[in-house]
Amino acid sequence: MDGLLDPTQSIGLKLLFWVCGLSIFARSEAVFMQTQMFARCFNLGDRFFALASCAVFIPGILVQVIQHKFDVKYDRRFGTYKATTYRLILAVSSSVVALMALILGAYFDEHLKESSVFIYTLLTMVGLGISLTFGCFMQVITMFPSSMHSFFFVGTYSPFLLFAPVNVGVQDLCRKTALGEEWVTRWHSVLVYYILAAFLTLSGLLCYFGIAKHPLGKQYFTRKDHELHTMFSVTQNVAIVQERPSLLVNDASSNEFDFKQVPSQQSKSIVTEDVNGEGDDDLLEDNVVSAFSESDSLLDNSNAEISNIEMMKKCWLDIGAQVMMTICSTLIASLYIKFEYTTFEDLTTLLQYDYYISGAIGMFATSFKAVRRVMTSKVLFVLSVVRALLIPFAILYARGKLPRSDAAVLIINSIQMIIGGSVFSLSFTNACNKFLRKPERTKASTVMNVWYYIAMAIALGASLALG
Repeated sequence: MDGLLDPTQSIGLKLLFWVCGLSIFARSEAVFMQTQMFARCFNLGDRFFALASCAVFIPGILVQVIQHKFDVKYDRRFGTYKATTYRLILAVSSSVVALMALILGAYFDEHLKESSVFIYTLLTMVGLGISLTFGCFMQVITMFPSSMHSFFFVGTYSPFLLFAPVNVGVQDLCRKTALGEEWVTRWHSVLVYYILAAFLTLSGLLCYFGIAKHPLGKQYFTRKDHELHTMFSVTQNVAIVQERPSLLVNDASSNEFDFKQVPSQQSKSIVTEDVNGEGDDDLLEDNVVSAFSESDSLLDNSNAEISNIEMMKKCWLDIGAQVMMTICSTLIASLYIKFEYTTFEDLTTLLQYDYYISGAIGMFATSFKAVRRVMTSKVLFVLSVVRALLIPFAILYARGKLPRSDAAVLIINSIQMIIGGSVFSLSFTNACNKFLRKPERTKASTVMNVWYYIAMAIALGASLALG
């Protein structure tokens, strides 16, 4: 593998990927798993969950668009490691400060506790940090083989599973007095709860340094920087020749341009197998990437930077699958609270646990090569379309228009979330696998991130509309 060890055999790297994924949404889960404190003790009402979700996730679209537009430029200027480190330190530090300021401000000033401007402004800052962190980590993991990606995505669904036992330990952060006359905040429990969220968030930053300083990580970061400069040089040369074709004749006659042999048909077939999302990129990246390195002709457009339109055309199946998956998951999850139970009194809680556990199972399944080979972009798209057909049935069930059965709801929810978890993980992976060079793979991840946040905004808007 061109001097590289096999990253898929490193248990340490897989653990670091998992913690990075875990750290991203620890900040938001700390808020959303104890919404009663904000709704009752902070007097923000029953619409807090929906409004807080909008504050946390919708501004993230702007962050993803900015990252897509400028990250490549600054990665090339400062180096991928240095630029990513600056972004992550900014994202993590600002969002952790905002999260703790929200709690400490409310503790020291009773008026701030009931100020919706104060609460939602800080939640927006938390959301911006989450979005920037997500974008940075996505760009990092796409430099590694596909079988590594699932550990990161499983991590994104893991905060709920860690906070759940903590919930049992600290109990409710907000409860009624013994006489049942008013709601009071249990500040000691609140402090423990949010310190845990801050700790998990900072752990992700530390694990990023572990990945970047790992011998394999160093080589992947170095290779991406090398390819970034190569692509930039080729793009400049192509532009010069297109503007002044006479240079091509003059320079060719004087042997100033070094025309190399283009990659062999065999090499191109290997590349095509993987960029269609059906090959095994665990073996491809370091064996085949040299076929399109700077040793090719400086006038070969295959080395020039691909445009946004071309990238989206190539990834439209993955984008479509991701958008439908996100809208479906978010909409159905927002209806859980409206599903009246018949057998299990805690049906809503069981569905929430099922959401994360089943989703994580689906994501973990994508770490197996056989699953990745079967779940091509077309298959993911079809599964997302079929899964989206559940939305009207979920709405009808929530409104009492269909026969009720807790067991049937839990089984159906498990199946659809296992599929959803697989689609969530592999839509990103398959989109990135359509490109060989690491700069293009990371750029594809930013395109997918933009559409993911757009889908979240659509789903949250639809959830509010459904009431």
